[in-house]
Amino acid sequence: MPAHSVTVTTTTASDIIPVDLNRFRYGVGIIVTIPDGSVGTYDVQVTGDDLGVAAPTHWNKHDVLQNKSVSANSNLAYPVTGIRLKASAVSGSIVLSVVQAT
Repeated sequence: MPAHSVTVTTTTASDIIPVDLNRFRYGVGIIVTIPDGSVGTYDVQVTGDDLGVAAPTHWNKHDVLQNKSVSANSNLAYPVTGIRLKASAVSGSIVLSVVQAT
């Protein structure tokens, strides 16, 4: 199962993790981990912008993974083209992992 992870250590948006829409129907899992010794507040954001054209400018907060300050997980109910992590506060690191079934 392909898994992609990004880590933030500052209050900035992470790199974008693209979603393979050809495999979307098999499920997309989203796991956000705040490692031991780290603290922070974050939102997971999704876009429907075409990632192949330009940097996405339209981002929405995930329905469940917003304003969180603990590790959490969820999934995608609707297709999106990309996912990123946006920290509003962080000391240490926050990790976003996206898993798509094959």
